[in-house]
Amino acid sequence: MMVECTISLGNFENIKVSAEGKTKEETINQINDVLDSLGNTDKSTKTLIESYQHRVLNKVYINPNAPCKDCEVVSQKTCENLCIDNTQFHCEACGEIITKAQKETSMRWLGKPLCRTCERNPKC
Repeated sequence: MMVECTISLGNFENIKVSAEGKTKEETINQINDVLDSLGNTDKSTKTLIESYQHRVLNKVYINPNAPCKDCEVVSQKTCENLCIDNTQFHCEACGEIITKAQKETSMRWLGKPLCRTCERNPKC
C-alpha cells in the first residue's frame, strides 16, 4: 500500500511525503515518523503538521500544559482537539479549528465558539 500526502504551509510552500508499507497501519506509522521529524525549529510549521496529522491521520497528542482552557482534557492529559499550546480554538458544534477572531465574533453574537459554516447552519 502506498500513501502520499501534501501539507500546505501557506506562502506557496508545501510538504509532500510518501510512504509504502504492507499494511495501512505500517504506512501511516511511516508517514507519522517522517512528519514528527519535520518543523521542529518553527512553531507555526510544527502546528500545521500536527494539525494535519490529527485531522487526517487521527493522531492524538499529549498536552504538556493541561488543563487546556478551550478543550476538554481526558485523564491522561490527552487533548483530543489538538490544543498543543493552549492557543488553538475549536468550533463547539463540529470541532473545526477556528481563528481567535472567529471565536470572539461568534462568542459576541451567538454565545459560543462556532466556525462560519456552523454559524450559518444551526443544525450543524
